[in-house]
Amino acid sequence: MHAPVSLPAMQLGKHVHCQKPLTHTLFEARQMQLAAKKYGVVTQMGNQIQSHEAYRTAVKLVHDGVIGKIKEVHSWQAGALGWLLTDDRPAGMDPVPSTLNNWDEWLGVAPERPYKERVYHPFNWRAWQDFSNGQLGDFGCHILDPVFMAIGLTSPNTVRAESSPLGKEVWYKWSVVNYEFPGTERTVGKTLSLTWYDGQGKVAPLDKLGLKAGTKLPQSGSLLIGEKGSPLDPARRHAKAVAGSAIF
Repeated sequence: MHAPVSLPAMQLGKHVHCQKPLTHTLFEARQMQLAAKKYGVVTQMGNQIQSHEAYRTAVKLVHDGVIGKIKEVHSWQAGALGWLLTDDRPAGMDPVPSTLNNWDEWLGVAPERPYKERVYHPFNWRAWQDFSNGQLGDFGCHILDPVFMAIGLTSPNTVRAESSPLGKEVWYKWSVVNYEFPGTERTVGKTLSLTWYDGQGKVAPLDKLGLKAGTKLPQSGSLLIGEKGSPLDPARRHAKAVAGSAIF
């Protein structure tokens, strides 16, 4: 519902601070961008962790050239899918709790469906294609945010993805998405490869990161591989923040 609420607000000349996920589709995101420009309003997506000192420090380390220009990036979210309670829409319906007030208003522009306790509201809507964008939409804005800030990335040239089977209404259980971005002043080449991994236990392969077998990675994060090594290199422990053990 973020785009359907934000767009008319902008049409009324109101500035908008919108939480993530900013939109449900790419089309909606582009319409919001056009509307902000057309109506001359200030807009921002709420991504509070961006102001955390760890994020800012990691970005500064890249800007200062601690690991040199960036050759490639691997980012991941390997946490358990605690919100994926079922592979299909459950039968029947439960009474709508008084605290929810109006189930139809909560559904908003999404197709109508019966209320089921815990399955959709208040947290597990993340599992459903009608309401969310899966793991990438839920966590990508946090994990990829400092990568974009550090390198100055824009829109990708190409996107290639694979995943587990997509359910009729729920999202896949894992995915691997490779983006090729135009290079920037902080990249080695004219393009930059960024690979995203998500799903329970789905982390970047250690061999692709140049790490020894058995190296323990954080549950979520990004590893930027630079000309001078990566932040997990023993000689560069002072730059470990860039790797994501506490930051990315």
